[in-house]
Amino acid sequence: MRKRHHPSQQTAPNKRQNNNAQTSELDKINLHPLLSTAATSVANPLKQSKKSSTVHAKNEWNVNPYYDPSVEFKSIEKSKSLKLPNSTETKELTAEDILKASLKARESRQLKYQEELAKLKDQANNLKESREEKAKEAAYWHRREKLGLLVNFSANEDKWLPTRPDYIEWWDSPLLIKSQYPDADNFGKETITYFDPNNESNPITSFIQHPMPISAPYNRLIPPPQPLHLTKAERKRLRKNTRHLALKEKQDRIKLGLDPPPPQKIKLSNLPQILQTVKNPTAVEMQVKQEIAQREAKHIKDNQDRKQLAAAQNNKSQKRLKQNENDVGKGLWRLVFKIKNFSCGKNRYKVDMNAKQLNVTGVSTVSPTGSVVIVEGGKKQVGKMKSLMMRRIDWSLNEPTIKKGMKVENTSDYTEPLVGNICELVWEGEILDRKFQKWSFYDYDDSERMVDWLRQFGMENYA
Repeated sequence: MRKRHHPSQQTAPNKRQNNNAQTSELDKINLHPLLSTAATSVANPLKQSKKSSTVHAKNEWNVNPYYDPSVEFKSIEKSKSLKLPNSTETKELTAEDILKASLKARESRQLKYQEELAKLKDQANNLKESREEKAKEAAYWHRREKLGLLVNFSANEDKWLPTRPDYIEWWDSPLLIKSQYPDADNFGKETITYFDPNNESNPITSFIQHPMPISAPYNRLIPPPQPLHLTKAERKRLRKNTRHLALKEKQDRIKLGLDPPPPQKIKLSNLPQILQTVKNPTAVEMQVKQEIAQREAKHIKDNQDRKQLAAAQNNKSQKRLKQNENDVGKGLWRLVFKIKNFSCGKNRYKVDMNAKQLNVTGVSTVSPTGSVVIVEGGKKQVGKMKSLMMRRIDWSLNEPTIKKGMKVENTSDYTEPLVGNICELVWEGEILDRKFQKWSFYDYDDSERMVDWLRQFGMENYA
């Protein structure tokens, strides 16, 4: 019986013919020897195991020991089912097509930014900010809880009604006629009506009130002119000339008959000259001796009177001091007076002398804008000063401050009375300690310096 051969089993001549056909096809393609070997193995995968040893033996210098032809054969088998781009039918692939299909071409890629990484960074920053905000909010509520500003739910504070705001603000109420705002729905369509602009008491006007210009304070910083220093001989000559001018003026007044002539002063030294010219020298001598005795007695009496007056004044001052001490022992009192215009020299003198005589402490500060008089002492002392300031002094009086030796030529500026000038009692009360240890009188060019001086004693609020 004839044996049936399997299709895969071929005789030796047929095998040689197939190998020759494949070799001729590879020669036509002009492949590299290594690729030709690979192609041959692909064409005859069953013979690969037999020829792999011979291929390795021939090309050991560039043979990959890890090369597995079976993997390449599987990929080629899969690629046989591929379609060519220009044809719609499936056809047998050539060795070149197989090689191109086996080699994976690298696709060109464009430069791409890591957008996902930027998104992750943004998410991280947002998460960090949210955590910081939550921490701040937690700290804020923790502080409010410590201060007791949170709502106490146990006391049902959340159910209390909140206070309604004022219907009209206090700064707008004097400017509106109806003391209310326009309707909120029609706000903008109607205008807010203020007071009549023709009325003088209207607080809103078209005029601008400019502050009164104040002179620069550099005037008080300018040093005063230095006095002229004279030598001893110059001072002596000046005194001599002054006495000579005064004597000459007195003689001129006597010559003009304005003053009576002085009586003759007869002494024992010039008595012989007078006795030669008179008829009764004895009577003249007795008269001269009598006048001398009278002058001597008058001199002695004046000395005694001065001594007694000094003693009386001393006793009186001591008695007054003792009375003041007793009065102060009962309690200290303070009076604060504010005077609008304290430019009258006569009134200044009265206040200064009475304060010294009553032995009170305090200060009298004078400035162009206003003056302050502070008096400290016993109840009787301050009572007398209060009577002086509020009742006895005429504050409308306007007279200049004339010192000894001064001459005022033009008094027209001082004759007009000070209308509306008053003395106001700002404060009166009992105190524990004195702020001032003596009585002082100061005159300042501006009120700022006066306030600075009173600030040393804590009295600037009265200025």
